[in-house]
This record gives sequence, structure tokens and C-alpha cells, in this order.
Amino acid sequence: MRKHISLIVLMGAIAGTPNAGSAAAVCNQGSDLARPISLGSAGSNINMGCCTGTLGAMVKGPGGKYILSNNHVLARVNLGKNGEGIIQPGCPLSQPTDDIVAKLSASSKISFAPKGKNKIDAAIAHIVAGDVSSDILNIGPISSKPATAALNLPVQKMGATTCLTKGTIETINFATAPDSGVEYADECNSGSGTANFVNQIVVKPISGAFAAAGDSGSAGCTDFGIAGLYADEPASIPGVTAVGGTEFPAGGGDHRLRAA
Repeated sequence: MRKHISLIVLMGAIAGTPNAGSAAAVCNQGSDLARPISLGSAGSNINMGCCTGTLGAMVKGPGGKYILSNNHVLARVNLGKNGEGIIQPGCPLSQPTDDIVAKLSASSKISFAPKGKNKIDAAIAHIVAGDVSSDILNIGPISSKPATAALNLPVQKMGATTCLTKGTIETINFATAPDSGVEYADECNSGSGTANFVNQIVVKPISGAFAAAGDSGSAGCTDFGIAGLYADEPASIPGVTAVGGTEFPAGGGDHRLRAA
């Protein structure tokens, strides 16, 4: 079994001046940020107590603009109900409603079937007007232009725990082994079980760790394009997304999403 550390990897374009990494990263992502918040910051479903992940990126689709993150960050591993508040930062359970920056809109159900073939662990939440910026902290806005994953392609991600980290794509079409799926623990007022994933990628960190617990939902960006990818830091657990024009099945229909 693997203890899951999931993240979203978006092959994302940086609008304006690219982030060349020359300036020190701002790592206040775990604090109660002024509105509108930058993404890549800490947050979670209001009903998850102190189990906090990362609010990954802004996407747009039918009905407006949404925060994109993991199902297990926004939708309580299949148990979330549309309309539940998404707060920044996460924790505690008695979080004031003033901290709600979005409301759960849709999620892709995670299958725990022994022969399940999940491709995404993703959910979206409709933003509260004026409370969310399209920028990702330390990265900026991302493009809606699709891109294709390639071996050795550089990626970077902004997460609630490890802040800004960088890596390269090491493997494409990764699949979890039948006896070593992604374990979702029985905690955080969420669903639980072991899920298998297919059609994913592996990201190798340049140094240290690419991600850690709490980075779930992070958006990893390149300096061009955008595409929904899955990332597995070696010895940790993959995470997934659905953007760049991919179909996001939820609530009986498909949501075609692109970066906002």
C-alpha cells in the first residue's frame, strides 16, 4: 500500500515575464491570505477538519470559473455534496464562513474496485466572486493552450507544504500495481479505500522532495502549454487532474475545462 500524496500537474504557461527562479520564493501559502487569494495556497473542504491540501489552479468551464484540486481535497473522497464550502486556509472545523472562497461544484468519482482503472482524482469548486485570483503564487497565471507530456520535460509546482519545487518528467503511462494502489485512509470525514490508477506520469525531483503531505492538489507548471497530467514522486503517491480540454465526468455530465 502507498500512503497518498497527490498533486495536480498542469503543463502550464506563465503569462508575462517567465519565472526564472532568480528571486526567492514567497512561502506564505499556509497563512490566511488577503482576498483575492493566489492559488497554490492551503485550503480544503470545510467539513474535513484540519486535513488540509492545496488549492491548485483556476479553470473555466460551463457556469463560470472554478478552483481545481484533488477529489480528496475538495470533495472528501466521493462523500462531498455540491455546495459544500471550500476554505482558505483549511482548519479548524469551526472555520468562519468568511473563509469560504469557493463552493464544491463537481468531482470525478474515485473507483475502489479491485480492477479499477482511475485516470483522475479531481474536483472543482465554483469561486466566490472577488475572492480568488487566477495567479499561482510564485508562478503566475497559466495558459489554456494544450501541451504534450514528454520525457525530461521540466515542471515546477507550488504546494501548501513544500512551497515551490522543481522536477522533470521521468516516466509516461505509469500505472499502479494491483497490489500497490493508492491508499485513502479512513480519516478527515472522507471516504476510504485503495484505488488503482492508469495512464499517469512520474515526476522526478531535481533535489529533495517534489511534494509532501499537504501538497495534494498542487499545480505543476512548465513555461508553455497546459495539459492534465498525473505525477508520482518516487516513493510517494500520485495525484491527478483534468484540464487542457480533457473531459471531466461528474454529476452525470462532462465538464470541459481550460485554465482561466
